[in-house]
Amino acid sequence: MAVAVAALLLIPPLVKSGKARVLYTLLGGLLVLGPPGVGVTKLAYLAGLLVAAAVSIPHINRRMAEPWFRSYRWVVPTIILMGGALATSFLVAQINGISPESWLRDALPYILLIGSPIIALGAVHDLSRDWCFRMIAVVGVISAVAFAVDWLSRRGVSTLPVSRFAFGSAAMIAFAFGFLLVRALLRRRHRIWWGAAALLMPLSILITGSRTALILFAAVGAAIGPLARERIPPIRAVMCVGAAALIVWTALPVLGSALISNPEFLGSRIEAAERVLTGSADADQSYEGRASQTTQAAGAIANAPVFGVGLGHQFEVPGRDEPNRSNIDSPLGPVAKLGLFGTGALVCFLAALVRPIVIGSRERPDFVYTACWSFVVLFLVQIPFGSFVEDKGLSFAVLLFVAVTAATAYGRRSKAPVLNGKSVSAPPGAVRSSTLK
Repeated sequence: MAVAVAALLLIPPLVKSGKARVLYTLLGGLLVLGPPGVGVTKLAYLAGLLVAAAVSIPHINRRMAEPWFRSYRWVVPTIILMGGALATSFLVAQINGISPESWLRDALPYILLIGSPIIALGAVHDLSRDWCFRMIAVVGVISAVAFAVDWLSRRGVSTLPVSRFAFGSAAMIAFAFGFLLVRALLRRRHRIWWGAAALLMPLSILITGSRTALILFAAVGAAIGPLARERIPPIRAVMCVGAAALIVWTALPVLGSALISNPEFLGSRIEAAERVLTGSADADQSYEGRASQTTQAAGAIANAPVFGVGLGHQFEVPGRDEPNRSNIDSPLGPVAKLGLFGTGALVCFLAALVRPIVIGSRERPDFVYTACWSFVVLFLVQIPFGSFVEDKGLSFAVLLFVAVTAATAYGRRSKAPVLNGKSVSAPPGAVRSSTLK
């Protein structure tokens, strides 16, 4: 009853404000997406998302004829294509005897993923780049801290009185790291604060001994280039990586001793982190398990190549608390469940999201596009270790990814064009975009 009343109270602001719809998606998700399964709270959150997406559609429809929207014109058709792929997966799941609840639990990351661009594009008139970057920092920091706290708590070595206070996501951590690092290196304003927030991302993962922390620094390589193109100069990038590694490595034992109750466990985590940085083959102790899961996924693809085995299909995962799981640590997991049809739709959808930064980078370089490229590279580098696709936090990253690029394009629409070396005044009533210094 309380959940229903809260949902009803949220409808007016969701209808009225684009910024409220974005805040609901991000902060609401951080609060309710952590626990496993699909409960009443998650269903109420999902219902609110459907309201937010439905309200956003008329706003998008009004913007589609505007010049700035042309780079986003393939986003809506690919969302419809993804919806068809999910509907097909539901039919496959029913044929294979998978319960609707199991299907919904597995489909939730994809539903959130395709809903995020709708909410972002429908709210662009209410957003600014400054606000988007602040939200990237807030959501990234909360997600990073929640990720580390939850990981340590589940292993019974945490010294903190809380276990799971929010939803922690590796995909959101990777996204925030790339954006905050580029922001700190290419803009002077509040550089120390942006840099400190960026360094919290690898720290939160290194304390778990995961190899993902090493992958994060690929964001720097993706952002290297001439400063005139709003990219990080090579010398500055090298100095940045060296300084960041020194700070993180110095802070890791101090942070670990404060958060981890078992000194031996702390030592094993530091050794694991050292193996991560040296690239040892057994650093994350997951290669054998990942190989077994990849073999199962490949077998599922061979048995049902076109439409897959359906979302919610249970795979055997030896050595885990839950031996039968639908989410497996393999890049072939989404392909096995969605088939070639669903995977093709997913690739088209992701390509449509990247298209605006390709066009924007070519027409007018901006550090926002540099930060976007850093996340695209991180996403691709992570695929062999288990894709971010089925991480529910990827929807947060996509929402903010689209929001900050769309806010950039939408803000530029009113800037005075240059003709014959002279600027032409913007039309009366035009809204000037905010700039980041």
